[in-house]
Amino acid sequence: MHLGLGRRHTDCHLRCLASVVSDHSPLWLDCSPTCTVRRRFHFEDFWLRLPGFHDTVATAWGSVHDPDPFRRLMMRLQATARMLTSWSAKSTGCIRDKMTISHELISRFDKAQEDRVLSPPEDWLRKQLKIAYLGLASLERTIARQRARITTLKDGDANTAFFHRQCSYRRQKNHIHALTANGHVTTGRRRWRGQRSPTSTNSSAVLPQATARWTLITSLSLATWQALTSRSAQRKYGTPSNS
Repeated sequence: MHLGLGRRHTDCHLRCLASVVSDHSPLWLDCSPTCTVRRRFHFEDFWLRLPGFHDTVATAWGSVHDPDPFRRLMMRLQATARMLTSWSAKSTGCIRDKMTISHELISRFDKAQEDRVLSPPEDWLRKQLKIAYLGLASLERTIARQRARITTLKDGDANTAFFHRQCSYRRQKNHIHALTANGHVTTGRRRWRGQRSPTSTNSSAVLPQATARWTLITSLSLATWQALTSRSAQRKYGTPSNS
C-alpha cells in the first residue's frame, strides 16, 4: 500500500485477496474496518459473589504441579482462566438470551390473562419470570458498567447501551490497522511479522512471551490474587511458591 494513498484514506483498510483464477490479485477496500482479534480472558468482579467461584479456583489452582516455580505460577494462572471461563458459561450463560426468553414468556402470559384467569401455577411462574428478568437486567447493567470502567456516573444517569458503546469504542480505538515502515504502510498481522523490529534479536524473542504472561496476569482481578495469598486460602489452595 502506497504511503500517499494511506494518508488520503486513513480510515480505510486496503488488502490483497488471493489470486484464484487469475494472475492478478484483487484489492479489497474496507471503509469501516472492525477488530477481529480473538477476545482475551476478562475477569468479572461479580464472579466473587456467585456460588462455586472459590471451588472452581481451588480446583484449577491445584491441578498443576511443576518443579519450576515461575512456570508453575504461569500454568496455574492459565488453568484458572480456562476453568473460570467454562464455569461462567455454565453458571450464567448468555444473559441476553435468557432475558429474551423471559420477556417472551411474560408476554404470552399477559396475552392469555386478557382472555382468562391464570391458574395458580401459571401465576406463580409469571411472577418468578418477572423477578428473574429484573435480576438479569441488573446483572447485565453491572457487567456493562464494569467493562466500561466509568465511575463518574451515578445509577440512573445512563442506560446499558451507553456502557456497551463505550466498551466497543475503546476496543476499536486500541486496535492497530496499519504500520508505517520505510515510507510504506503495511496492513495485516502476517505482513507485520516480516518487518524488522527496532529492538534487538534477544528482546524481540523475549517481549512476546513477557507480554502474553503480563496480559494474563493483569486480566485476573486483584481480589482473586488476594484471596489466593490469604492465610485461609493458603491452607486450602497452597501457596503460589509450593507445588
